[in-house]
Amino acid sequence: LHFIGGGTDLTVQLSDHSQFVGGEIKNNKGVRYTPNLPTEEVFTTPNRRYTEGKAVVTRPILINGKLVEGLVLHFKRGKLYKFTAKKNAQAFGDLLKTDAGARYLGEVALVGVNSPIFKTKRVFRNILFDENAACHIAIGRGLIIGVKDGLSLSKKKLKDLGFNESKIHLDMMISSEKVSVMGETEHGEKIQIIKNGKWTKRFE
Repeated sequence: LHFIGGGTDLTVQLSDHSQFVGGEIKNNKGVRYTPNLPTEEVFTTPNRRYTEGKAVVTRPILINGKLVEGLVLHFKRGKLYKFTAKKNAQAFGDLLKTDAGARYLGEVALVGVNSPIFKTKRVFRNILFDENAACHIAIGRGLIIGVKDGLSLSKKKLKDLGFNESKIHLDMMISSEKVSVMGETEHGEKIQIIKNGKWTKRFE
């Protein structure tokens, strides 16, 4: 996935077991449920080793009671190696010290600007609402439901797939009307998924 626009130029690579999930899902006992309400996102678990580039965080993030604003992230070979913030940078920096996995991605999600949450133009300071406003990435723990057959895979296999382990999971919104998303298949085919914040016809 390639996110570009509004200062962002970020590539997030998936594994061959990554699967997109959204809305209603099924647990390991076969029971269907909706984990998030509201739910506007379609998300998956990336390969932690292959995130490259720069991401401008488009909405403030609440960390331990402090609102972090103006956050800009820089990744190389999967690792968040540098960041800047206009407000409460220390709160974000302290979170990165949690463990080694705190500097790698555990989730990438797609959301269109037609989301009712985005349209309110409000920051709710509650991630279950705010993450449904825009495309986002999350540093920290990977999501097992974003991995095909994830519950049946060994820890070694998950590690080989680039599944990230951490004590934290922090979502950060990285899109707006200025950001587009291109997908590239394993065969090199490039597909426009989101253009200027909106889902393309193929994905509406």
